[in-house]
Amino acid sequence: MKGLRIFLVFLIFLLLGACAFRSFAIYNDFTRHLDLYATYSAPWYASIILTVVVTLVLIVIITIIYFVIGCIIKNRNNK
Repeated sequence: MKGLRIFLVFLIFLLLGACAFRSFAIYNDFTRHLDLYATYSAPWYASIILTVVVTLVLIVIITIIYFVIGCIIKNRNNK
């Protein structure tokens, strides 16, 4: 169970890194291709917002699982 908790922390940091990298890549693409993004109906940062929202939802779910596993470990140690 403790190994699973370590994996969940690793997964949270992996998601944060992937979100930061994707946001940087989108911004970099926007600065290089301004004319292409001018033709889109949505603002260039709309995909960044979607990425951040999905990442936050996944992090909240993983954090809930992390604390549930912590409660299970605590209950097993108390018995």
